[in-house]
Amino acid sequence: DVTYVGIVTLRYPNSITKVYTDMSTESRVVDTLNPGNRLNITKVYPGWVEILHQGKTAYVLRSRIDEVTAVDPVNTAPYGVEFNAYYTVIARNTNVYSEKSRASEVLSQLTEGAVISLIGALSSILLNYFLVAIPHLNIHGGPIASIVCYSVSMIPNLIFVVHYAHLPFNWSGWVIRPALAAACMGVVVWLLKSVLPITHLTTILEIAVGVAVYIFTAFLFRAIRKKDLSAFRRVRRKRS
Repeated sequence: DVTYVGIVTLRYPNSITKVYTDMSTESRVVDTLNPGNRLNITKVYPGWVEILHQGKTAYVLRSRIDEVTAVDPVNTAPYGVEFNAYYTVIARNTNVYSEKSRASEVLSQLTEGAVISLIGALSSILLNYFLVAIPHLNIHGGPIASIVCYSVSMIPNLIFVVHYAHLPFNWSGWVIRPALAAACMGVVVWLLKSVLPITHLTTILEIAVGVAVYIFTAFLFRAIRKKDLSAFRRVRRKRS
């Protein structure tokens, strides 16, 4: 869906703006735009914007865009807000301000993350202690405790991100497609486990096949897309 509309910047009247297939200047150029050309923006990244160009998804450098307005300003974050690919840990209670000034209005305070992490860790410790002690579960209680721990930490954080960043909850991309890939992986590993003897080598084989099946089906169901991998390539280039 189109989130913002804007134009190609007029700051460079004698230049053209390239339209790329991916968020990389090394990717294929599918078109060029002149200053003042209108753009329909679907997503915003730190250095790029995703646009709907001739019915297809394409990318333009963010520095080449001006006069951007939100299609739905009430439910859309301002265009100047950049959703970055980096994260950090809050060391102490931190205020969130409405402007780049400590004198501006305090919107909220970042404390929930530490509480949620503590609850997740506590649930993992308690569940490991009690579940592993159940005879028919034994060591299998460990993975159950880990799933509950990560769910307890993930779900509230996801709710906060969706609420405060005004992002629509993507059931298909965040839940359904990854679940389908995980289900396919589980079925294949279960079938291997039922026909292969129990040895160290077969266990390693089952793990390797499970990883390969998950990656394949994740691409097949588009739980992982090509542009998701481009973010990892950019991080690697920056670190190198």
